[in-house]
Amino acid sequence: MGRKLVLIMGLGGVLIIISLIFGGLDYTLSTRVLRPRLSVRLDATSPAFRLVNANSVDNVLAVLKFDASVEDINITQLGLQLSNPGVNAPQDLPRVSLWTSDTNQMVGEVVFTSDYAVATISGFVVPADGRRLMIIKGNIAAIGTAQPANPGDIIFVDYDGGASDASGNITRGVGISSGQTIYATPTGNSYDTRSAGVRIFKAVPTIAKITIPSSTLINGSDRSLYRFSVTAPSTGAVGLYKFSFGVSTTTSGVTTYEVNAFAVYGYSDSSFSQAAYANNGRLNSATEGYAMTTQDDTGVIEIHFDPLTQAGVNEAIQVPAGQTRYFELLGTIANMSATSSTLTVDLRGDAADRILDSRLRAADRVDLLRENDFIWSGNSTTISGVSFRDWANGYAIPGLPSINLSPNTLTP
Repeated sequence: MGRKLVLIMGLGGVLIIISLIFGGLDYTLSTRVLRPRLSVRLDATSPAFRLVNANSVDNVLAVLKFDASVEDINITQLGLQLSNPGVNAPQDLPRVSLWTSDTNQMVGEVVFTSDYAVATISGFVVPADGRRLMIIKGNIAAIGTAQPANPGDIIFVDYDGGASDASGNITRGVGISSGQTIYATPTGNSYDTRSAGVRIFKAVPTIAKITIPSSTLINGSDRSLYRFSVTAPSTGAVGLYKFSFGVSTTTSGVTTYEVNAFAVYGYSDSSFSQAAYANNGRLNSATEGYAMTTQDDTGVIEIHFDPLTQAGVNEAIQVPAGQTRYFELLGTIANMSATSSTLTVDLRGDAADRILDSRLRAADRVDLLRENDFIWSGNSTTISGVSFRDWANGYAIPGLPSINLSPNTLTP
């Protein structure tokens, strides 16, 4: 018997198997069709939920993952949608552009006139038996008087797995080898992607922790316990209504150890020397009397502001557009043990609270929410008073974690 040679070739999605037996007369020719496939999913690198400023461009909204099999596929159309339309509107988003992640080239753009849109794609080829990522970027419209975008709206731009026409899925491409139209599969609304979304405000603050002068725990009044800054973007001023601080103590053998008389001051310089507000920069006129007196105690200190009236009526303070204000929490430490006492202080943030509720509220109504540790406003149309429905909690503010900013621990 002769030697046998088997050749396997793939041409345009057709698998050809040729079997030859040398020295004999047996020849085998068989073919098997391998159909090209295209799928679209949300990639793991798609960004987390965050806050973005209005009147801004090229905000990354989602990252899509395209997978192709059998042959290279040149993507020609992509179906998109504004997910969760109850919390956003097309006028929030005047332009969406589509980019390659590997070469940073724009391959398409689209304008939403309803909750659905079809983007024409050019120059985006997905390799056979490989994948390629596409970045969805969006321009956010302006917020303000007679401006189109709605403050607090939450924008989700996603792949629309259920969009189709008479031919098949709206999302499609052309096989480079076969020249055939290849439709994305599987289809149906259950295959829509679910991006994390962005929430829009006229001005979003950024928070940063600042090191205190000393971490040594000693008795005395007006001891520096925590420092941080709040920066407003160039798009507008930021209003502030409330800060909250986590304060915890530990000690052994000393039952009279306490920390109280909390006060927050605001400054216009990083040296903490130039008062930024009335009352010499002191934000709360009524000294908070909360005291830690047990051997292991934890509490939250809530600071509302009244630097103008100093009458216990809550006010808003402002961080001007493009500027930074510096804040310091002071307190009185008494009867600490030089061998066993500790004090830990942090700035509290907020977890999600009704994330799919885009409504803004009056400051005192936000204060009634379960998550209410940091309350602020983007000043949507003017400088927002505390009764304006223009206030939100601290969820997703850049620099402020949902639980707390990193703590200071003071020890003897």
